[in-house]
Amino acid sequence: MKYIIIILWTLSVVLAYFFGLSQRSETLGPTDTSTLQSSQVPHDIAGHSKQPPLYSNKTNQYESEAPAGSNRQDAELNHDAWDAETAKQTIDALNLNLQSFDLRSLSITYDIVSALNDTEFMSLLESYLPLGEDNQQTQVFGLLLLSYAEKQPQRALNLALDHSPEGITKTLFLGQVLGKWAEQDTNAALSWYTSNPEQFAGPMGGLGFSKIVSVIARDDIGRASDLVIDNMLQSQDFNTGLGSIIQHVNSASDFDLVFSKLNEMDERALPQSSAVRTMAMFKPDLAVDWVENKSEEYDVDQGALRDDIFGTWQSRDFVEAANWRLQSAPLEERQAVLEKISKEYSHGENSQKRFVWLEQQTDLDITSARINMIGGMAFSAPDVASEHLKKVQDPEEKLDLSYRIYSGYERISPRRAEDFLTSSDIKTKLEARIKSAKEFEAQR
Repeated sequence: MKYIIIILWTLSVVLAYFFGLSQRSETLGPTDTSTLQSSQVPHDIAGHSKQPPLYSNKTNQYESEAPAGSNRQDAELNHDAWDAETAKQTIDALNLNLQSFDLRSLSITYDIVSALNDTEFMSLLESYLPLGEDNQQTQVFGLLLLSYAEKQPQRALNLALDHSPEGITKTLFLGQVLGKWAEQDTNAALSWYTSNPEQFAGPMGGLGFSKIVSVIARDDIGRASDLVIDNMLQSQDFNTGLGSIIQHVNSASDFDLVFSKLNEMDERALPQSSAVRTMAMFKPDLAVDWVENKSEEYDVDQGALRDDIFGTWQSRDFVEAANWRLQSAPLEERQAVLEKISKEYSHGENSQKRFVWLEQQTDLDITSARINMIGGMAFSAPDVASEHLKKVQDPEEKLDLSYRIYSGYERISPRRAEDFLTSSDIKTKLEARIKSAKEFEAQR
């Protein structure tokens, strides 16, 4: 539950950040608080006295560690509009929380932080320290940190290291801030990441790496692929990094570059399979384009590549994926492909659609495929399975499937299981099978 809350927090922060960027130039203006009630907005904002930083020695520490090349245009920021105390009052009045937040309020927070100079920001940030068990306080701290990373990413990284709670929260903070640093100085961010592997050893540890890879992949997919391959022994880095690359692949040729590098590095099927599955997850159309026009250049199992694409794609759109997989197979192999689909992918969402699709394959023998699908759905979707049971003619297969469906109903509701038994046209045989199964279980 704790991890779920933290992940939801991360999504809210990221959404708010990008929403803030768009709203600043479109509707909000620098300090738009028009959506707040008048009682929530501090009075005399422009004339409020500036407050010194709570820990001036730490401010100096972060000032001295500014990344080379950083150049914030102070003259462009409206320092007279906000100081640390009025900023905190306004942010607290927004009542940011995990259960109920609006993106407009979060974007106002981002805009306030953008207007503060470094001294004012440090005073504001330290007013939320130390972080404890308060989720709202942690959320605000993270939002402030991510906003500050837009201007001073290395200093934000130092703050995350010094003040984030240990564990997944710290890893998430570091990963997000590292991504902002990578946008400004990719090499420096990558160097820091590779020099501090202990900071990303736990759950979600691949986040920082994926952020860096994503920035590189925007301009150079080949370099990003090399980086992922170099980190392949770290499976978490490999999988998340591969996903970051795929999101920037815009053509079959782009993906071919990724695949060729993986194939040169390791001719075993595992990394190539991961790449194809990841591609199918994000961009199935491009995965299909590649496998149909580029994949034959490689000494790989073409059927296995198509199975990889279908296996991922079918969870999003079973009918479209199944149609493609069946039609892409040679005529002499289509019956076997149908059997494989019905056996391995009978369960999942939209069970009824899977049966409808199966019944439409009139040019193939669907007898055993129907049995496979009924058996696969008996436990997870007994209603759908029982509806199609009447089409099974073989007595032994029907009895076996009936028992599976009965077990599926029994898991949901004993009453529904009894109703199914009562209505069965092979009730006597099914009762005997149920009795035999229970006696066997009792003897184990």
